[in-house]
Amino acid sequence: AYRGPNALRQFYDAAPRIGSTLHWIDGSFDTGPILAQHSAPLPNPCTRETAMSAWGNTFVTALAEGAQKAIMGDPGTPQTSEGASYVAEFTEQEHWLDLTEGAYALQCKTTALSLLDGNSAMTRIHGEVWVIKQVELVDGPMGHATPGSVIERLADGMLVQTGDGVAKLTAHKA
Repeated sequence: AYRGPNALRQFYDAAPRIGSTLHWIDGSFDTGPILAQHSAPLPNPCTRETAMSAWGNTFVTALAEGAQKAIMGDPGTPQTSEGASYVAEFTEQEHWLDLTEGAYALQCKTTALSLLDGNSAMTRIHGEVWVIKQVELVDGPMGHATPGSVIERLADGMLVQTGDGVAKLTAHKA
């Protein structure tokens, strides 16, 4: 799963498990025999810090195990196409968040979009474009505001009503 040039898609999709694979290279993208593969549950909350910690651990473990096997001449385990998926780069449209989605989904998408470059998640609120740095899940009742509306403006962003609760967006106008 998640073959291709966009390993961050697993976060964007809120996949139940995230992971890393070390494999031999062959004629196609991410299809060579597997030397090591490790996974972990998608963290909740799915912040930059928790994502990098969980994913980093899978990467380091796969690299250490796989490199040892490669040094010993292990040919690896052939990959099958069963369960395989190809993931392309994020489209321009995927950079735009819909605040009527659930707070955790928004957090996962923002983390995926900002994990490497830091400025990719955006949204429109009352006709203004906002760059979202981080989404924090806010405990408490769902609230009665319309999903996508601002509940409170803050010095570094705002509290917004999402499709299933309230989230704090650390954001600035574009």
